[in-house]
Amino acid sequence: VYTGEIDANDPTLITWTRKAEHPGKPTYRGAGSLGATPAGSILIAGGTDNPYNLNGVGYNAIPAQPHNQILAYNAPQDRWAFLRAAPPRPATMDHRNLVPLGEGWALIGGMTAPREATATCWLLTIEPCRADMNDDGITDATDFELWLDAYKAGDMSADQNGDGAVTQTDYTAFLEGARRGCI
Repeated sequence: VYTGEIDANDPTLITWTRKAEHPGKPTYRGAGSLGATPAGSILIAGGTDNPYNLNGVGYNAIPAQPHNQILAYNAPQDRWAFLRAAPPRPATMDHRNLVPLGEGWALIGGMTAPREATATCWLLTIEPCRADMNDDGITDATDFELWLDAYKAGDMSADQNGDGAVTQTDYTAFLEGARRGCI
């Protein structure tokens, strides 16, 4: 994965920098987000690891199989994360974009298998970054200290799983959220 910085004085010059590889499968014809999430991430949904022609059959004559992965890349933090679709959606490929729509991202159509187009639309939403207790866009030890203080005080900001109560299960939810980070 590379990022490019365009020279302000000569826009024909681009300085390319190699970044961390994403943790998922290679992704051909997945949907990329038009714009970034509030935390600065771009999203990539679906795709396949077998480049194919218009009919879904790979250039190697093997039918391409769609992925059911959703990835997020947070450019300011240079960090990748896997996202989980809930409820689960079918694996898809042959996308162009994820379009911002309300509180989420619209994924429109694509293919669910070689030669099987779908007109189905999905709305992907991003869970709030509850583990970022101080709203600075990252999750770190300061957030844990703030969460622990809120937990001990029974403050609802410690409700990390969104069940409306402050309980021991919020500790696990905090750790999961902190591990995932802000998307």
